[in-house]
Amino acid sequence: KAKLEDGGEPKAEKSKAELKAERRAKQEAQRLAKSQAQQSQDQKQKPESKIRVPDEIKADDKKTEKKLLKKLTSQNVPVRTKAQRQVGLFSHLHQYEREVSVTRNLPVVGGNLHPAIIQLGIQFAEGKIVGSSGRCISLLLALRTLLLDMLPQLSTATELYKEVDNIMKPNITFLKQCRPLSISMSNAIRYLKREVISFGRSLSLEEIRTSIEEMVDDFININFTLHPKAISETANKKIRDGDVILTYSHSKLVEKVLLDAAAQGKKIKVIVADGRVQNLGRSLCPGLVAAGIHSTYILLSAVSQVLPSVTKVLLGCDGVMANGCVLANVGTSQVALLAKSYNKPVVVCCETYKFTERVQTDSFVYNELSDPDDLVTTGRQAQPLADWRDLSSLCLLNLVYDLTPASLVDSIITEISEIPPTSVPVVLRLHNMGDPSLAL
Repeated sequence: KAKLEDGGEPKAEKSKAELKAERRAKQEAQRLAKSQAQQSQDQKQKPESKIRVPDEIKADDKKTEKKLLKKLTSQNVPVRTKAQRQVGLFSHLHQYEREVSVTRNLPVVGGNLHPAIIQLGIQFAEGKIVGSSGRCISLLLALRTLLLDMLPQLSTATELYKEVDNIMKPNITFLKQCRPLSISMSNAIRYLKREVISFGRSLSLEEIRTSIEEMVDDFININFTLHPKAISETANKKIRDGDVILTYSHSKLVEKVLLDAAAQGKKIKVIVADGRVQNLGRSLCPGLVAAGIHSTYILLSAVSQVLPSVTKVLLGCDGVMANGCVLANVGTSQVALLAKSYNKPVVVCCETYKFTERVQTDSFVYNELSDPDDLVTTGRQAQPLADWRDLSSLCLLNLVYDLTPASLVDSIITEISEIPPTSVPVVLRLHNMGDPSLAL
């Protein structure tokens, strides 16, 4: 039925279905408005989460530099002179002038830096100790000397871990000022701190001494003696008579693999590619020749000429990222890229103590800058770059590392087994679970 309105015109009544649909639409509109209001309120209450950037790659940030200066002052660590001429793309990385001595401002007496640490820092700064393994072993030995000399102070401490941390902090800071720590060195320091936490509280002086010595000796024996043997055994299963192996620079682990292959009577040829500035490959060739291995030494620019005769590429590294990318001496990624273009297998030999949970996809965000004056010396009388500091439009860049993408690496040989780069997170997860067979 239709009812008459004031104007006399009839008005049709709505059905139950239409009324129900109207109520539902009204409820949906109210619910949507309420959820939008709740979201806007949450955004106001919760500030946007910021990704924490390590201070090591914030050299161009004034607040971070002030924080570092305050830290150095509080720990009585001398401040080094920053490089005056630096490439803008890498201004976020620390770089110092070499002509200024790192020990110039050290106090003669009353300092909190151990002589062994000072000596090690000078050797790092002057490039006398190179290679991730060599630097890590020298660091562990210096820290062992430091802790053993501080035994009277440790034995009377109520909390041993905090006392060890306070002793190590200024010394580690000084080493970072001399040269940034490698991945293996950072993992070694983390291992020492983790082991100190497990020490009992009621240890005598002699027990603390024994625990420190065993802690360092076990790490060195496991990671620098036993693990390289296991890696060499696995790698030599892939090496056959007649193989022509290409390697780059000088890796102690790769050298052991090649020498063990020669000791087993395998007839192989090795091509050592090398690049400026360090030319570390020169020190690899004499040992190979002495072992009876036919060796060829070339520069990086000639790699494409010898790759057709190469059967496999064997590389060392300084670290492996969680995403499978490999951090190694600058030039390694070029060798891997050329090898991939020729369909040659690229195998990386690396101990798991060099694995890190850090993720990196390029060589720009995290790297190390060496002294640009090293590029000036060419070994000839003529040095076109001798006056490069007088040219305002010229800056020299001397990178230490580059990053090889996981897609260019076929496999990584570790002491556990031969794994693909995609399995690196699995190894890291086992480390975090505290498996004693995989302990760093």
